[in-house]
Amino acid sequence: MTETKELITLPDAKDLPALFTQEGKIAALVTRIEEEVKSHAIDVTTPQGRKHATSLAAKVSSSKVLIENAAKAKTDEWRQQTAAVNEVKKDAVSRLEKLRDDTTAPVKAWEEAEASRVREIQQLMLTFDTDKLTALASADEIKALIVRIEDLAVTEEVFQEFSEEAEALKGEALKKYRADLQVAEQREAQARELEELRAEKARRDAEEAERLAKEQAEQEKADREALEKEQAAAREKEQREAQERAQKEAEERVQQQQKEAEERHQRELEVARAREEQAAQRERDRIAREAKAKEEAEAAALADAENRKRIKGQIKDALSKVEPRTVDAMVDAMIDGQIPNVKVTL
Repeated sequence: MTETKELITLPDAKDLPALFTQEGKIAALVTRIEEEVKSHAIDVTTPQGRKHATSLAAKVSSSKVLIENAAKAKTDEWRQQTAAVNEVKKDAVSRLEKLRDDTTAPVKAWEEAEASRVREIQQLMLTFDTDKLTALASADEIKALIVRIEDLAVTEEVFQEFSEEAEALKGEALKKYRADLQVAEQREAQARELEELRAEKARRDAEEAERLAKEQAEQEKADREALEKEQAAAREKEQREAQERAQKEAEERVQQQQKEAEERHQRELEVARAREEQAAQRERDRIAREAKAKEEAEAAALADAENRKRIKGQIKDALSKVEPRTVDAMVDAMIDGQIPNVKVTL
Protein backbone atom coordinates (compact mmCIF):
# COMPACT_ATOMS: atom_id res chain seq x y z
CA MET A 1 0.00 0.00 0.00
CA THR A 2 1.19 3.61 -0.71
CA GLU A 3 0.03 6.98 0.58
CA THR A 4 -1.82 9.04 -2.02
CA LYS A 5 -3.78 12.23 -2.20
CA GLU A 6 -6.99 10.16 -1.90
CA LEU A 7 -9.24 10.12 1.11
CA ILE A 8 -8.26 6.52 1.88
CA THR A 9 -5.29 4.39 1.06
CA LEU A 10 -6.05 2.60 -2.24
CA PRO A 11 -4.26 -0.50 -3.58
CA ASP A 12 -1.35 0.00 -6.00
CA ALA A 13 -2.38 0.93 -9.55
CA LYS A 14 -1.19 -2.51 -10.82
CA ASP A 15 -3.34 -4.30 -8.20
CA LEU A 16 -6.47 -2.16 -8.43
CA PRO A 17 -7.78 -3.66 -11.74
CA ALA A 18 -7.87 -7.14 -10.19
CA LEU A 19 -10.50 -5.96 -7.66
CA PHE A 20 -13.08 -5.66 -10.47
CA THR A 21 -13.18 -9.47 -10.76
CA GLN A 22 -13.58 -9.90 -6.98
CA GLU A 23 -17.16 -9.57 -5.86
CA GLY A 24 -17.85 -6.53 -3.62
CA LYS A 25 -14.24 -5.21 -3.52
CA ILE A 26 -14.81 -2.00 -5.51
CA ALA A 27 -18.12 -1.38 -3.72
CA ALA A 28 -16.28 -1.71 -0.37
CA LEU A 29 -13.69 0.91 -1.45
CA VAL A 30 -16.45 3.31 -2.48
CA THR A 31 -18.20 2.73 0.86
CA ARG A 32 -14.99 3.55 2.76
CA ILE A 33 -14.56 6.77 0.74
CA GLU A 34 -18.18 7.73 1.48
CA GLU A 35 -17.69 7.05 5.19
CA GLU A 36 -14.45 9.03 5.22
CA VAL A 37 -16.11 12.09 3.65
CA LYS A 38 -19.07 11.86 6.03
CA SER A 39 -16.75 11.68 9.02
CA HIS A 40 -15.55 15.28 8.39
CA ALA A 41 -17.52 18.07 10.06
CA ILE A 42 -17.63 20.91 7.54
CA ASP A 43 -18.76 24.45 8.29
CA VAL A 44 -19.42 26.09 4.95
CA THR A 45 -20.07 29.41 6.63
CA THR A 46 -16.34 29.88 7.19
CA PRO A 47 -13.59 30.21 4.59
CA GLN A 48 -11.72 27.31 6.16
CA GLY A 49 -14.80 25.11 6.03
CA ARG A 50 -15.49 25.86 2.38
CA LYS A 51 -11.83 25.25 1.47
CA HIS A 52 -11.91 21.97 3.36
CA ALA A 53 -15.07 20.88 1.52
CA THR A 54 -13.45 21.75 -1.82
CA SER A 55 -10.35 19.74 -0.85
CA LEU A 56 -12.45 16.72 0.07
CA ALA A 57 -14.28 16.94 -3.29
CA ALA A 58 -10.96 17.07 -5.13
CA LYS A 59 -9.79 13.93 -3.33
CA VAL A 60 -13.08 12.17 -4.20
CA SER A 61 -12.48 13.08 -7.87
CA SER A 62 -8.92 11.78 -7.63
CA SER A 63 -10.17 8.46 -6.24
CA LYS A 64 -12.82 8.33 -8.96
CA VAL A 65 -10.18 8.81 -11.69
CA LEU A 66 -8.03 6.05 -10.23
CA ILE A 67 -10.99 3.64 -10.18
CA GLU A 68 -11.99 4.66 -13.75
CA ASN A 69 -8.43 4.15 -14.99
CA ALA A 70 -8.26 0.76 -13.30
CA ALA A 71 -11.61 -0.22 -14.90
CA LYS A 72 -10.33 0.94 -18.30
CA ALA A 73 -7.16 -1.07 -17.86
CA LYS A 74 -9.18 -4.15 -16.96
CA THR A 75 -11.52 -3.54 -19.92
CA ASP A 76 -8.52 -3.17 -22.25
CA GLU A 77 -7.10 -6.41 -20.90
CA TRP A 78 -10.44 -8.18 -21.52
CA ARG A 79 -10.65 -6.64 -25.00
CA GLN A 80 -7.20 -7.92 -25.87
CA GLN A 81 -8.04 -11.35 -24.54
CA THR A 82 -11.34 -11.32 -26.50
CA ALA A 83 -9.51 -10.31 -29.68
CA ALA A 84 -6.99 -13.12 -29.18
CA VAL A 85 -9.81 -15.60 -28.59
CA ASN A 86 -11.66 -14.35 -31.67
CA GLU A 87 -8.51 -14.67 -33.78
CA VAL A 88 -7.99 -18.25 -32.66
CA LYS A 89 -11.68 -18.95 -33.18
CA LYS A 90 -11.58 -17.37 -36.67
CA ASP A 91 -8.63 -19.54 -37.70
CA ALA A 92 -10.27 -22.71 -36.31
CA VAL A 93 -13.65 -21.96 -37.95
CA SER A 94 -11.99 -21.18 -41.30
CA ARG A 95 -9.96 -24.38 -41.27
CA LEU A 96 -12.93 -26.53 -40.23
CA GLU A 97 -15.23 -24.94 -42.83
CA LYS A 98 -12.60 -25.61 -45.51
CA LEU A 99 -12.25 -29.18 -44.28
CA ARG A 100 -16.04 -29.60 -44.37
CA ASP A 101 -16.29 -28.17 -47.92
CA ASP A 102 -13.32 -30.23 -49.13
CA THR A 103 -14.97 -33.35 -47.69
CA THR A 104 -18.34 -32.75 -49.41
CA ALA A 105 -16.89 -31.45 -52.69
CA PRO A 106 -16.49 -34.92 -54.30
CA VAL A 107 -20.07 -35.78 -53.28
CA LYS A 108 -21.45 -32.60 -54.83
CA ALA A 109 -19.37 -33.11 -57.98
CA TRP A 110 -20.67 -36.68 -58.32
CA GLU A 111 -24.27 -35.60 -57.70
CA GLU A 112 -24.01 -32.82 -60.32
CA ALA A 113 -22.48 -35.18 -62.87
CA GLU A 114 -25.18 -37.79 -62.14
CA ALA A 115 -27.95 -35.20 -62.51
CA SER A 116 -26.45 -34.02 -65.81
CA ARG A 117 -26.24 -37.61 -67.07
CA VAL A 118 -29.88 -38.31 -66.20
CA ARG A 119 -31.01 -35.03 -67.83
CA GLU A 120 -29.24 -35.95 -71.06
CA ILE A 121 -30.93 -39.37 -71.13
CA GLN A 122 -34.34 -37.86 -70.36
CA GLN A 123 -33.82 -35.33 -73.15
CA LEU A 124 -33.15 -38.20 -75.56
CA MET A 125 -36.28 -40.00 -74.35
CA LEU A 126 -38.37 -36.99 -75.42
CA THR A 127 -37.81 -38.28 -78.96
CA PHE A 128 -40.36 -40.98 -78.08
CA ASP A 129 -43.01 -38.48 -76.92
CA THR A 130 -46.41 -39.51 -78.30
CA ASP A 131 -47.82 -35.97 -78.20
CA LYS A 132 -45.60 -34.46 -80.91
CA LEU A 133 -48.10 -35.11 -83.75
CA THR A 134 -51.66 -36.39 -84.20
CA ALA A 135 -53.43 -38.16 -87.04
CA LEU A 136 -54.46 -34.70 -88.30
CA ALA A 137 -50.85 -33.97 -89.34
CA SER A 138 -49.70 -34.64 -92.91
CA ALA A 139 -48.53 -38.13 -93.82
CA ASP A 140 -45.07 -36.74 -94.73
CA GLU A 141 -44.66 -35.16 -91.28
CA ILE A 142 -45.64 -38.40 -89.54
CA LYS A 143 -43.30 -40.44 -91.77
CA ALA A 144 -40.37 -38.12 -90.97
CA LEU A 145 -41.09 -38.44 -87.22
CA ILE A 146 -41.25 -42.26 -87.47
CA VAL A 147 -37.84 -42.27 -89.24
CA ARG A 148 -36.33 -40.15 -86.43
CA ILE A 149 -37.72 -42.52 -83.80
CA GLU A 150 -36.51 -45.62 -85.66
CA ASP A 151 -33.04 -44.12 -86.17
CA LEU A 152 -32.55 -43.56 -82.41
CA ALA A 153 -31.26 -46.96 -81.27
CA VAL A 154 -32.01 -47.93 -77.65
CA THR A 155 -28.79 -49.33 -76.18
CA GLU A 156 -27.59 -49.78 -72.62
CA GLU A 157 -24.51 -47.71 -73.49
CA VAL A 158 -26.71 -44.69 -74.29
CA PHE A 159 -29.78 -45.12 -72.04
CA GLN A 160 -28.11 -47.15 -69.23
CA GLU A 161 -30.61 -47.89 -66.44
CA PHE A 162 -33.41 -46.25 -68.48
CA SER A 163 -32.94 -48.70 -71.40
CA GLU A 164 -36.03 -50.79 -70.59
CA GLU A 165 -38.23 -47.73 -70.16
CA ALA A 166 -36.82 -46.16 -73.35
CA GLU A 167 -37.47 -49.37 -75.32
CA ALA A 168 -41.08 -49.44 -74.11
CA LEU A 169 -41.60 -45.76 -74.94
CA LYS A 170 -40.07 -46.24 -78.39
CA GLY A 171 -42.37 -49.18 -79.13
CA GLU A 172 -45.40 -47.28 -77.91
CA ALA A 173 -44.47 -44.21 -79.99
CA LEU A 174 -43.90 -46.26 -83.16
CA LYS A 175 -47.22 -48.08 -82.67
CA LYS A 176 -49.09 -44.82 -82.16
CA TYR A 177 -47.51 -42.90 -85.04
CA ARG A 178 -47.84 -45.82 -87.47
CA ALA A 179 -51.56 -45.93 -86.70
CA ASP A 180 -51.71 -42.14 -87.17
CA LEU A 181 -49.92 -42.54 -90.52
CA GLN A 182 -52.56 -44.98 -91.77
CA VAL A 183 -55.34 -42.56 -90.82
CA ALA A 184 -53.51 -39.60 -92.44
CA GLU A 185 -52.82 -41.51 -95.67
CA GLN A 186 -56.46 -42.64 -95.87
CA ARG A 187 -57.67 -39.08 -95.26
CA GLU A 188 -55.35 -37.62 -97.90
CA ALA A 189 -56.33 -40.31 -100.46
CA GLN A 190 -60.01 -39.54 -99.88
CA ALA A 191 -59.30 -35.81 -100.23
CA ARG A 192 -57.56 -36.41 -103.57
CA GLU A 193 -60.49 -38.53 -104.76
CA LEU A 194 -62.97 -35.82 -103.82
CA GLU A 195 -60.89 -33.22 -105.65
CA GLU A 196 -60.84 -35.40 -108.74
CA LEU A 197 -64.63 -35.75 -108.58
CA ARG A 198 -65.03 -31.99 -108.31
CA ALA A 199 -62.70 -31.46 -111.28
CA GLU A 200 -64.67 -34.00 -113.35
CA LYS A 201 -67.93 -32.27 -112.52
CA ALA A 202 -66.47 -28.90 -113.52
CA ARG A 203 -65.32 -30.37 -116.82
CA ARG A 204 -68.78 -31.82 -117.53
CA ASP A 205 -70.44 -28.53 -116.63
CA ALA A 206 -68.14 -26.69 -119.04
CA GLU A 207 -68.89 -29.16 -121.84
CA GLU A 208 -72.62 -28.81 -121.21
CA ALA A 209 -72.42 -25.04 -121.33
CA GLU A 210 -70.46 -25.21 -124.59
CA ARG A 211 -73.05 -27.56 -126.11
CA LEU A 212 -75.94 -25.31 -125.12
CA ALA A 213 -74.19 -22.26 -126.54
CA LYS A 214 -73.64 -24.11 -129.80
CA GLU A 215 -77.29 -25.14 -129.98
CA GLN A 216 -78.37 -21.57 -129.27
CA ALA A 217 -76.16 -20.32 -132.08
CA GLU A 218 -77.62 -22.89 -134.42
CA GLN A 219 -81.11 -21.89 -133.39
CA GLU A 220 -80.39 -18.24 -133.99
CA LYS A 221 -79.00 -19.12 -137.41
CA ALA A 222 -82.16 -21.09 -138.21
CA ASP A 223 -84.30 -18.13 -137.14
CA ARG A 224 -82.39 -15.82 -139.44
CA GLU A 225 -82.80 -18.23 -142.34
CA ALA A 226 -86.55 -18.47 -141.66
CA LEU A 227 -86.82 -14.70 -141.69
CA GLU A 228 -85.01 -14.51 -144.95
CA LYS A 229 -87.40 -17.08 -146.40
CA GLU A 230 -90.38 -15.08 -145.23
CA GLN A 231 -89.02 -11.95 -146.86
CA ALA A 232 -88.37 -13.87 -150.10
CA ALA A 233 -91.95 -15.24 -150.01
CA ALA A 234 -93.31 -11.71 -149.81
CA ARG A 235 -91.39 -10.81 -152.92
CA GLU A 236 -92.35 -13.95 -154.75
CA LYS A 237 -96.09 -14.45 -154.49
CA GLU A 238 -96.04 -17.66 -156.44
CA GLN A 239 -93.73 -19.30 -153.95
CA ARG A 240 -95.52 -17.96 -150.82
CA GLU A 241 -97.54 -21.03 -150.01
CA ALA A 242 -94.62 -23.36 -150.64
CA GLN A 243 -92.45 -21.08 -148.54
CA GLU A 244 -95.04 -21.04 -145.75
CA ARG A 245 -95.21 -24.82 -145.72
CA ALA A 246 -91.45 -25.01 -145.69
CA GLN A 247 -91.35 -22.49 -142.90
CA LYS A 248 -93.95 -24.43 -140.92
CA GLU A 249 -92.06 -27.64 -141.37
CA ALA A 250 -88.86 -25.94 -140.40
CA GLU A 251 -90.50 -24.58 -137.24
CA GLU A 252 -91.88 -27.99 -136.35
CA ARG A 253 -88.44 -29.48 -136.76
CA VAL A 254 -86.94 -26.80 -134.59
CA GLN A 255 -89.61 -27.35 -131.94
CA GLN A 256 -89.00 -31.07 -132.07
CA GLN A 257 -85.29 -30.46 -131.74
CA GLN A 258 -85.85 -28.09 -128.83
CA LYS A 259 -88.13 -30.60 -127.17
CA GLU A 260 -85.60 -33.38 -127.68
CA ALA A 261 -82.80 -31.09 -126.50
CA GLU A 262 -84.77 -30.13 -123.39
CA GLU A 263 -85.57 -33.76 -122.61
CA ARG A 264 -81.93 -34.71 -123.15
CA HIS A 265 -80.84 -31.80 -120.97
CA GLN A 266 -83.24 -32.89 -118.22
CA ARG A 267 -81.91 -36.46 -118.40
CA GLU A 268 -78.31 -35.23 -118.18
CA LEU A 269 -79.21 -32.99 -115.24
CA GLU A 270 -80.79 -35.95 -113.44
CA VAL A 271 -77.67 -38.04 -114.10
CA ALA A 272 -75.45 -35.19 -112.82
CA ARG A 273 -77.60 -34.78 -109.70
CA ALA A 274 -77.45 -38.53 -109.09
CA ARG A 275 -73.68 -38.47 -109.39
CA GLU A 276 -73.41 -35.48 -107.05
CA GLU A 277 -75.64 -37.24 -104.52
CA GLN A 278 -73.47 -40.37 -104.80
CA ALA A 279 -70.33 -38.25 -104.25
CA ALA A 280 -71.95 -36.51 -101.28
CA GLN A 281 -73.01 -39.89 -99.84
CA ARG A 282 -69.46 -41.22 -100.27
CA GLU A 283 -68.14 -38.13 -98.50
CA ARG A 284 -70.61 -38.64 -95.63
CA ASP A 285 -69.63 -42.31 -95.46
CA ARG A 286 -65.95 -41.36 -95.40
CA ILE A 287 -66.48 -38.85 -92.58
CA ALA A 288 -68.45 -41.47 -90.62
CA ARG A 289 -65.70 -44.06 -91.15
CA GLU A 290 -63.04 -41.56 -90.11
CA ALA A 291 -64.97 -40.59 -86.98
CA LYS A 292 -65.48 -44.27 -86.12
CA ALA A 293 -61.77 -44.97 -86.68
CA LYS A 294 -60.86 -42.03 -84.48
CA GLU A 295 -63.21 -43.21 -81.70
CA GLU A 296 -61.84 -46.74 -81.95
CA ALA A 297 -58.25 -45.41 -81.84
CA GLU A 298 -59.03 -43.25 -78.81
CA ALA A 299 -60.77 -46.16 -77.07
CA ALA A 300 -57.82 -48.43 -77.83
CA ALA A 301 -55.35 -45.82 -76.56
CA LEU A 302 -57.40 -45.36 -73.37
CA ALA A 303 -57.63 -49.11 -72.81
CA ASP A 304 -53.91 -49.46 -73.42
CA ALA A 305 -53.12 -46.64 -70.98
CA GLU A 306 -55.37 -48.18 -68.30
CA ASN A 307 -53.83 -51.61 -68.86
CA ARG A 308 -50.33 -50.16 -68.61
CA LYS A 309 -51.30 -48.31 -65.43
CA ARG A 310 -52.72 -51.53 -63.92
CA ILE A 311 -49.61 -53.56 -64.87
CA LYS A 312 -47.28 -50.84 -63.54
CA GLY A 313 -49.23 -50.80 -60.27
CA GLN A 314 -48.92 -54.61 -59.93
CA ILE A 315 -45.19 -54.48 -60.65
CA LYS A 316 -44.59 -51.59 -58.21
CA ASP A 317 -46.66 -53.33 -55.52
CA ALA A 318 -44.69 -56.60 -55.97
CA LEU A 319 -41.33 -54.79 -55.98
CA SER A 320 -42.24 -52.89 -52.80
CA LYS A 321 -42.64 -56.24 -50.98
CA VAL A 322 -39.20 -57.58 -51.98
CA GLU A 323 -36.80 -57.85 -49.06
CA PRO A 324 -34.11 -56.74 -48.79
CA ARG A 325 -34.87 -53.66 -50.90
CA THR A 326 -31.84 -53.91 -53.13
CA VAL A 327 -31.43 -54.00 -56.87
CA ASP A 328 -30.04 -57.58 -56.72
CA ALA A 329 -33.00 -58.79 -54.67
CA MET A 330 -35.46 -57.15 -57.06
CA VAL A 331 -33.68 -58.68 -60.09
CA ASP A 332 -33.72 -62.12 -58.43
CA ALA A 333 -37.45 -61.72 -57.79
CA MET A 334 -38.00 -60.92 -61.47
CA ILE A 335 -35.96 -63.99 -62.56
CA ASP A 336 -37.86 -66.20 -60.12
CA GLY A 337 -41.18 -65.05 -61.57
CA GLN A 338 -42.29 -63.35 -58.36
CA ILE A 339 -43.06 -60.09 -60.12
CA PRO A 340 -46.31 -60.26 -62.17
CA ASN A 341 -46.21 -59.21 -65.83
CA VAL A 342 -42.40 -59.35 -65.88
CA LYS A 343 -40.66 -62.18 -67.73
CA VAL A 344 -36.88 -62.59 -67.75
CA THR A 345 -35.36 -64.85 -70.41
CA LEU A 346 -32.02 -66.34 -69.45
